[in-house]
Amino acid sequence: MKELVDTTMDVSADGKTITDPMFKFNYVLKEEQPCLTNLPQPKTEVGKTCWNDLRACKKMMYEIDTAQLNQLCEDHIDSACSRWEARASAEKSGQSLFATVTGIPAAPAQEYTDTMAALCRSGVSAKLCTEAAKAQWCSGQYLAVRDLLQVACAAPI
Repeated sequence: MKELVDTTMDVSADGKTITDPMFKFNYVLKEEQPCLTNLPQPKTEVGKTCWNDLRACKKMMYEIDTAQLNQLCEDHIDSACSRWEARASAEKSGQSLFATVTGIPAAPAQEYTDTMAALCRSGVSAKLCTEAAKAQWCSGQYLAVRDLLQVACAAPI
């Protein structure tokens, strides 16, 4: 089990920039909009926990199982989607000989590519669409990639 390091998000003096050292990303407010109206509310209990306490959510992602990561992904917790895919791939047995020899990972599980494509088509997040397109590309579904990237371009966030 990985050791958890307590990281603190820093907020700028003007309150418009948040620095997240764990994910190594700066979030900058460009236009004020209420978040709760832009994103659908989580449907699962694990999603509601993350929605209400992001710090607890970050720590929880190291401890929950693959099924719960899937639920978080479906609840539009973007960081859970990549963790879900990575963990599902690691748990998947019987990688191809080509993947073992070359070090190129096997294609994502069909469940992951299908779920990500459906989430993308809900039209909420360009990031989810980009991840869905990557999964489709790795699975050899090249025409689907174009469609998902078009949805990404039209996504509000």
